[in-house]
Formats: sequence, C-alpha cells, structure tokens
Amino acid sequence: GANMSGELKSPSRSIPKGTVLATVYSFSVYASLYVLSAASCSTLLLQANYTYLQTINLYPPLVFLGTVCVTLSSALSTLIGGSRVLFAVAKDDILGRVLSPIKSGVSQRGNPYLSVIVTAVLVQCILFIGNVNQIAPIVSIFYLLVYFSINLACASLDIAAAPNFRPQFKYFSKPTCFLGMAGALLMIFLISALYASAAGFILLVLILVISVVGPERSWGSISQALMFFLVRKFLLKLDQRKDHVKFWRPQILLLVNNPRSCIPLMHFCNDIKKSGLYIIGHVLMECERESRGVFSGDGGRLVDESQADPVPALLDHWMCLVDTMRIKAFVEITDYTSDFRRGVASLVRHSGLGGMKPNTIVLGFLDEGACEDMFVKYAMLPAPRRGSMRAAAVAGIPGRRGSSRMTMSTVADRFPRLPGAGSKRQVDRACYVQLIKDLIFMRRNVVLAANFNRLDLAALSSPKKSASGAEDTPVFIDIWPFNFSQPDSLFLMDIGSIFMLQFGTVLHMKGVWKSHMKLRIFAAAAAADAESEEERVSPALKALLDQLRIEAQIVAVDWNTVRRRFRKLSSGPDPRDPSGEVTLPDSYYASCNALVRSHSQRTVVSFLYLPAPPDNCCPDRYMQQLTILLDRLPPTCLVHGVSPVTCLGL
Repeated sequence: GANMSGELKSPSRSIPKGTVLATVYSFSVYASLYVLSAASCSTLLLQANYTYLQTINLYPPLVFLGTVCVTLSSALSTLIGGSRVLFAVAKDDILGRVLSPIKSGVSQRGNPYLSVIVTAVLVQCILFIGNVNQIAPIVSIFYLLVYFSINLACASLDIAAAPNFRPQFKYFSKPTCFLGMAGALLMIFLISALYASAAGFILLVLILVISVVGPERSWGSISQALMFFLVRKFLLKLDQRKDHVKFWRPQILLLVNNPRSCIPLMHFCNDIKKSGLYIIGHVLMECERESRGVFSGDGGRLVDESQADPVPALLDHWMCLVDTMRIKAFVEITDYTSDFRRGVASLVRHSGLGGMKPNTIVLGFLDEGACEDMFVKYAMLPAPRRGSMRAAAVAGIPGRRGSSRMTMSTVADRFPRLPGAGSKRQVDRACYVQLIKDLIFMRRNVVLAANFNRLDLAALSSPKKSASGAEDTPVFIDIWPFNFSQPDSLFLMDIGSIFMLQFGTVLHMKGVWKSHMKLRIFAAAAAADAESEEERVSPALKALLDQLRIEAQIVAVDWNTVRRRFRKLSSGPDPRDPSGEVTLPDSYYASCNALVRSHSQRTVVSFLYLPAPPDNCCPDRYMQQLTILLDRLPPTCLVHGVSPVTCLGL
C-alpha cells in the first residue's frame, strides 16, 4: 500500500477488507503463473533465463510494458508511502529535532514535498548498491520486521486486555498474531541470517533512541498497558501474610506540608528506601482553602475552586516536582480535612496497594524557627556534574519529554511561600505528640527528621580535600543506640535499636553514602579503666554486629560522666517511675547534646533513639527536651522502631 490510510473514509473497515482481497488476488495470479510456467517451460530455461516470459509470450513488448508499470508503481508507492511516514515521524518529533526541517516543506495542498525529496535521495543511495539481488533481501527483511512489529503490538494489546482494544476484523485472535510473528521471524532468517541480525540491531537502536529523545504524546503507550497488567498480576501474588523478616526493606511514607523546606529530606528518603516503596504524602487542610488555594502552572490561583476537585491539580504539581528532582516516589494527597491527625491516619492506612504498604513514617521535626526556602537555595547553585547527588536535586529534566525544560525555579511557582517565624502553625505540640502516639499505635516505625536544611548535597557529591590530602567535609554516619530518657541504660538490645542499626546500614549501602562516608556506632564503655578501645567496647555489641553482618567503626564513649551528672542534677522520682512522667532536667539533655556534638564535627547524618511519649506526658515538656537534645546537631533522625527488621537466627 501507499500508506494513505488517512485519506480513507473508513480505515478500520477498508484496510482489512482491501488487504485481504489484494492478498488473495496477488496470490492467485502468482500461483497460476507458477503452475503455467512449470507446465510449459523446462527447468534449464527457468534457471538460466530471468526474462523467459518475453520469449514465450504471444506479444513480447507487453511483458516489457508490464515490467515498466510495476517498477513505476512500486517506485511511486515507495516515494508516496515512505515520504508520508517520514513526514509523520518528523511532525511528531519522534526522533527529536533531527528531522525538524522536513516539517516546513509542505505545499498548499498538504503534500510533504521536502520529505518526498529526502525519501528519493535515500532510495537512490540504496540503489547505488547496483545489484537487485542484494537490495531485495534488505527490503524484504525490513518489510517483514514491520509485519512482525504489527503482530507483536496486536498480541500485546490482547494480552494486556485493554477494554478499548476491540478489533473489527472477526478473524483476529491471539494465536494468529503469534503465528504471524513466527512466520515473519522465520522468513527473516531464511532470507539472510546476517542481514536479519543487522536489521534487528538497527531496530533496537531506533527503539532506544526514540525512548531517550522521543516526546511525551497523548496517543498512549502499549508499555503502560502491559506494565499495568503485570503489576496487577504480581501484586495479587504479593501476600502480606507471607512476609518474612529476612526480606524486610524500608517502605517509607514521608509527610510533607510544603516542599520548599524539604528538598534535602526528600532526597535523603529517596536514598534510604533501598528499592522499597517511597510515598510522599500531603494532608490538605480545610483551612488552606482560603489561605492557600490551588495554584496553577504559572503560580496563580485557580479562580473557581468550588466547582472542581483541587486534588488532581495539586497532584500534577507534586508529580512535576518529583520528576524534576528525579526521585522514585509516588505521591498521595488527602482531601480537605479539619483534623490533621485523621488526615495522617488516612494516609498511613490507605497509602500503597496490596502488599506494598508503608512500614516507616518520616516526619519533619516540629520547631518554632523560620523555615529556609530550599527552592531558592538550589535554584541559585551552578549546574552540577552529571551523575552527582546534587545533580538530582537541582537539574531539570532535559528535552526528553518535549522541547520544554522543567527546572526547580519553574516548579517553585506551583507551591505557596513559607510562613514567617511568627506565623501560627497548623500543627501544635499537643497534636504533634499525639500523632507520634497514633503512629506507634498503628505499628509503624517512626522517624523524626531534624536539621536537614543543613544537609549539603553539593558537599556530599564532591568532597573537598585539604592541602594534606585529608577530606574537609563530614565523612561519618553516626548511630547512637542510647535511650537518653533512661540514663542508667547502656546499649539497648531491643527492636528500636536494631531498627536504628538497620536504617543506618541501609543508608550506607547507597551510592555516594557508601563511597564517601563511614558508618560509626557509639557505645557506652564497658570498662572505664580499660587501656585500649577494643577492651572498652561491649562484647555483646561486637557479637550483635557480627550476627547482623554490619561493618562499622565502634566508638566507645564515657557514659558514666553523663550518668553522674544526671544523679547530681536530678530531683524527683526515678525517670522510670510507673507513672511514666518524664522528670529528667533540661540540663541533663543539654549534657547529652554536648556529648553528641563533641563527636559530630565530621558527621553527615546522626541517628538517635526516639523514646515513645508516655501516656500522660506533657507535650510541651516532651518536645522541649527533644529540642534541647537536637540543638546545633547535624542532620539527625530520631528513630523509634516497633517491628522486627532482621532475624538474629539467620
């Protein structure tokens, strides 16, 4: 055909009918020619004379005229059909800007004359081979590849069970598709195995080029339908009841109010997920309807919010942010709610699907200071080198999806400005502490992330070195498995401490964290009068790390100094009093903070133990003590684990 299906009145009806009739007619003519030639000509004549029809025909010039007509018909069909395919490829920018000049070469009647010229030049280049017997296999193989691809596409649509795929050709079926694929593939290799391999390689290169530079179009992709089919199939087989602790991985739900203050934290969670589920959740409060509104792409509010659901528009903005930051995360947004705790509970319980549910909830620490706008910080940085950690934070998506370039500065216009230091917060301390209790009650691991505005992504990706060759940037990931609310405790062998060790180890297994950082675990000195560091470290801790196969530097600290200060300053009942009331003085937490800071000069991230809020604790008192503990520390995660993450018997 001449690839002019766009000129037909009813392509879906005419193409199958015309194709079948043309195939039957051509097959009948050629079959009768084969039979008549075999019955009237000798074998030697058929093998030695390609123009034997002129010799035996009643009117020899008629054969010559027929050959000329067939040649012209094939040539015109190639020029018209091939040029229109080339013009369609150029018009849709499938190969990027390589073919963009062809789009302008169109006559007033809509004929793509420039693509016809380019097609004629390409055909002439093939004709320079000078031997029809060498050109014919090449043309036949590529035609057979087209037939193979068409059968593959139809079979894929049938396998994906797309409801809108309803072919009108009544003889269509999945077996016929596979039969067509097998026949085309067999004929390709029968013609020439060498040419078939070369054509297959060219086809793979074209697929890769189109996947890299091709634009995002609205015609849909069969890959999405197939992925949906496969994901649904295997999600049904992912049974939560068959989960085993040895296959545990962090599945994170990061709660974000405004991404302007959370860019480093969002990248941090992306690194620590270890091929697990990563969901960015946002609770849309009822009070935000008037103060915040729904922002359009150019930074303005949508005027008529009452007549449309605002969540899809916000979800699109968040997805643009995720694409621009190049993080592998899903986005979940709850609708307007007047109760923040209920909104978070809804996110925690309803996020994910099937066996892929978040088991770790990450929240930003509630502080009273003004938040730093990280969009401004990273938009002002110079372009990072490709592949670096900061490149993922500041670089936009290149022209892979169309000609537009999405950057952090353009995405920032889609989100509201941060409130000032004196502005009223949507969540107070009482609600925040109660939220921690709710998450622990729902059997979710809780991580409070503090001071992550100090996480320098550029320093992590390219550590600077001093004149002596030593690195000037922080190089440690610190784990403090101490429950600071229990001064008499040493190293804890509970679920929370093991979860903290697992969390820090998972982070250390990722890219730049593994190549530039070292893992340190702090432990109370087993013997204060020991001469060597090895003697000061608890044998139980060494045995535990050996069992968990964790390679880390163990640092012994003098915990007795902190305990003596606690006994000197403490007044009132024992902190482990059955009433649960926290009575540790602020000066005790200040001394704990001083101990951590004294070892944090070259620390990138610290992991500290998060004590669960007692049932009848004062929220202000609880948050005040955590604030003192976190004062002037590097980026810190307060971790509270509630579920086993590894098995010591493995």
